[in-house]
Amino acid sequence: MGTVRKIKRKPKKTKSLRNAKVLACDVFAGAGGFSLGAHLAGIDVAAAIEWDRYACQTYKANLIDTGLTPAHLFEEDITKLVPTKVKASCGFDEAPCDILWADPLPGFFRAPIE
Repeated sequence: MGTVRKIKRKPKKTKSLRNAKVLACDVFAGAGGFSLGAHLAGIDVAAAIEWDRYACQTYKANLIDTGLTPAHLFEEDITKLVPTKVKASCGFDEAPCDILWADPLPGFFRAPIE
Protein backbone atom coordinates (compact mmCIF):
# COMPACT_ATOMS: atom_id res chain seq x y z
CA MET A 1 0.00 0.00 0.00
CA GLY A 2 1.20 3.48 -0.80
CA THR A 3 1.25 6.37 1.59
CA VAL A 4 -0.95 9.42 1.36
CA ARG A 5 0.88 12.72 1.29
CA LYS A 6 -0.61 16.08 2.11
CA ILE A 7 -0.42 18.50 -0.80
CA LYS A 8 1.38 21.62 0.32
CA ARG A 9 0.36 24.87 -1.27
CA LYS A 10 1.58 28.33 -0.49
CA PRO A 11 -1.22 30.48 0.93
CA LYS A 12 -2.28 33.27 -1.38
CA LYS A 13 -2.25 36.81 -0.09
CA THR A 14 -5.63 37.69 1.34
CA LYS A 15 -7.24 40.23 -0.92
CA SER A 16 -9.25 43.14 0.39
CA LEU A 17 -12.93 42.35 0.63
CA ARG A 18 -13.73 45.88 -0.56
CA ASN A 19 -12.87 44.81 -4.12
CA ALA A 20 -14.94 41.62 -4.01
CA LYS A 21 -17.90 41.45 -6.36
CA VAL A 22 -20.03 39.15 -4.20
CA LEU A 23 -19.54 38.38 -0.49
CA ALA A 24 -20.95 35.39 1.34
CA CYS A 25 -21.24 34.02 4.86
CA ASP A 26 -21.24 30.23 5.29
CA VAL A 27 -23.30 29.23 8.36
CA PHE A 28 -23.09 25.59 9.54
CA ALA A 29 -19.99 25.48 7.31
CA GLY A 30 -18.93 21.92 8.04
CA ALA A 31 -15.82 20.99 6.07
CA GLY A 32 -16.46 23.82 3.59
CA GLY A 33 -18.41 22.39 0.66
CA PHE A 34 -20.36 25.59 0.02
CA SER A 35 -17.26 27.73 0.52
CA LEU A 36 -15.35 25.68 -2.05
CA GLY A 37 -18.20 25.93 -4.53
CA ALA A 38 -18.47 29.67 -3.91
CA HIS A 39 -14.73 30.05 -4.53
CA LEU A 40 -15.01 28.14 -7.81
CA ALA A 41 -17.88 30.47 -8.80
CA GLY A 42 -15.83 33.59 -8.02
CA ILE A 43 -17.60 34.43 -4.75
CA ASP A 44 -15.58 35.46 -1.70
CA VAL A 45 -16.66 33.84 1.56
CA ALA A 46 -15.84 36.38 4.26
CA ALA A 47 -17.12 34.38 7.23
CA ALA A 48 -17.67 30.72 8.04
CA ILE A 49 -19.38 29.56 11.22
CA GLU A 50 -19.06 26.00 12.52
CA TRP A 51 -19.01 24.58 16.04
CA ASP A 52 -17.49 21.14 15.39
CA ARG A 53 -13.74 21.31 15.95
CA TYR A 54 -12.92 18.50 13.50
CA ALA A 55 -14.94 20.15 10.73
CA CYS A 56 -13.16 23.42 11.54
CA GLN A 57 -9.76 21.73 11.29
CA THR A 58 -10.72 20.34 7.88
CA TYR A 59 -12.12 23.69 6.72
CA LYS A 60 -8.97 25.49 7.81
CA ALA A 61 -6.62 22.94 6.23
CA ASN A 62 -8.45 22.75 2.91
CA LEU A 63 -9.63 26.31 2.38
CA ILE A 64 -7.88 28.85 4.59
CA ASP A 65 -4.35 27.41 4.79
CA THR A 66 -4.30 26.86 1.03
CA GLY A 67 -5.42 30.42 0.34
CA LEU A 68 -8.62 29.40 -1.44
CA THR A 69 -10.76 31.61 0.76
CA PRO A 70 -10.12 34.71 2.87
CA ALA A 71 -12.87 33.56 5.29
CA HIS A 72 -12.69 34.30 8.97
CA LEU A 73 -13.61 30.98 10.63
CA PHE A 74 -15.71 31.23 13.78
CA GLU A 75 -15.45 27.98 15.75
CA GLU A 76 -18.42 28.73 17.95
CA ASP A 77 -21.96 27.70 18.78
CA ILE A 78 -24.16 29.88 16.58
CA THR A 79 -26.64 30.39 19.44
CA LYS A 80 -23.89 32.13 21.42
CA LEU A 81 -22.28 34.08 18.55
CA VAL A 82 -22.80 37.83 18.55
CA PRO A 83 -23.70 39.07 15.03
CA THR A 84 -21.84 42.35 15.50
CA LYS A 85 -18.67 40.33 16.12
CA VAL A 86 -19.04 38.66 12.73
CA LYS A 87 -19.82 41.97 11.04
CA ALA A 88 -16.80 43.74 12.54
CA SER A 89 -14.36 40.85 11.98
CA CYS A 90 -15.31 40.20 8.36
CA GLY A 91 -15.65 43.65 6.87
CA PHE A 92 -19.42 43.56 6.47
CA ASP A 93 -19.46 47.16 7.67
CA GLU A 94 -17.45 48.06 4.53
CA ALA A 95 -19.41 45.87 2.10
CA PRO A 96 -22.71 44.04 2.58
CA CYS A 97 -23.09 40.29 2.83
CA ASP A 98 -24.74 39.29 -0.44
CA ILE A 99 -25.27 35.57 0.28
CA LEU A 100 -26.06 33.99 3.64
CA TRP A 101 -25.82 30.22 3.23
CA ALA A 102 -27.16 28.07 6.07
CA ASP A 103 -27.66 24.40 5.28
CA PRO A 104 -27.63 22.34 8.48
CA LEU A 105 -27.96 18.60 8.43
CA PRO A 106 -31.54 17.35 8.83
CA GLY A 107 -30.66 15.98 12.27
CA PHE A 108 -30.17 19.51 13.52
CA PHE A 109 -33.92 20.08 13.33
CA ARG A 110 -35.02 16.65 14.51
CA ALA A 111 -34.80 17.22 18.23
CA PRO A 112 -37.47 15.47 20.30
CA ILE A 113 -40.39 17.76 21.13
CA GLU A 114 -42.23 17.06 24.35
